[in-house]
Amino acid sequence: MGEFRSGWPTILASAAGACAGLTGLAFYTFGLFVKPLSEAFGWTRGEITLGMSFITLGTVATAPLVGWLIDRFGVRRVAAPSLIGIAIAFVLVSRAGPQLATFYAACLAVAVLGCATSPVSWTRAVSSRFVRGRGLALGLTLLGSASAGVVGVPVVQWLIVNHGWRSGYLGISAFAVLVALPLVTLLLRPGPEPQRVSHSRALPGLTLAQALRTGAFWTIALAILVLITAQSGAIIHLVPLLTDRGLAPVEAAKLAGVMGISVFLSRVIVGGLLDRFSPPLVAGLTLLAPVAAMAILAVCGDSRPAIVVAVVLLGLAAGAEIDFLSFFAARHFGMGAYGAIYGWLFAMFSLGNGVGAPLVGAIYDISGGYQIALWGAAALFALGAALFGSLAWRPVWAGTPTTEA
Repeated sequence: MGEFRSGWPTILASAAGACAGLTGLAFYTFGLFVKPLSEAFGWTRGEITLGMSFITLGTVATAPLVGWLIDRFGVRRVAAPSLIGIAIAFVLVSRAGPQLATFYAACLAVAVLGCATSPVSWTRAVSSRFVRGRGLALGLTLLGSASAGVVGVPVVQWLIVNHGWRSGYLGISAFAVLVALPLVTLLLRPGPEPQRVSHSRALPGLTLAQALRTGAFWTIALAILVLITAQSGAIIHLVPLLTDRGLAPVEAAKLAGVMGISVFLSRVIVGGLLDRFSPPLVAGLTLLAPVAAMAILAVCGDSRPAIVVAVVLLGLAAGAEIDFLSFFAARHFGMGAYGAIYGWLFAMFSLGNGVGAPLVGAIYDISGGYQIALWGAAALFALGAALFGSLAWRPVWAGTPTTEA
């Protein structure tokens, strides 16, 4: 408990940053704007969700650099200006249209100006302060992005319904500068280790070049790519899928909020399990839940109870993916070059984000439904579970506490 007594400000600040960042409100609310934008400008779902690819382009290009900067200058000095940047970017998104290119340009600005609001920053801050309780600490931190689903989705949906889609984007911008930025600036302090150029040499762990030569790195990279490809498509299109089945937009947003609650609980429970049991086993079993979720959505029609079960199961994976990525990066490679290594792994995460939603949108535009996409997502989730489970046979960093059970 000593780690948590001294480190709670880092968790709180990082959670707020995660909520405001690229995997928080920017991701969880994207699907809320699909139908309003389509109705406003006549864009197809495939065209709108292609905006995620532009967010991906910016994130993939900047994530390794962000990791390098954080390793050398510390999280706060890099992340705080980026919170201002993402707020500006969402103002730009609110002014997009009627030309589709303006929407794509604004989405690219979200990723570039908000590049250091990703988990590359927040997990680095937490992982450097927590060792024995790292899994739980990461889970608590990433409750921030979960709260984007629990609270952010209904609030933004209310703004869209009552004040228009442009107000929804402005609300996201306001949260970044009025809530997240002050908390990060006031509470996020450097960890006990040096945060300068010599920092990566002072901490134990593999270098980026050494990590790239390990099988564990490429196993994690492929696992997160297929997992997020499936998850991005499922979550971004969840509200449109539900409204297609007869649910009102507000009711669909409430169900998305139910998924947010599942994400919220998963972050804490899975984080604690990672500290106590075999992490590959925990990851592999957890990721079987969204396999079942996709199968249920594919066959349940408009059955409300079945939809609720599927949404809850999907949230279990959405609540754990960043926990797994962050935990296994520190577990297998140490903290010496955590930012740089995580930056490259997060680029794979972002690539999956950018591929999944547009791919599902294109499948919908071609086939007129989501059935093919749902079964494809189930297969990808199963592959991701198998890959994370296979890390049980990969070596871990020598300084990592063992929790095998």
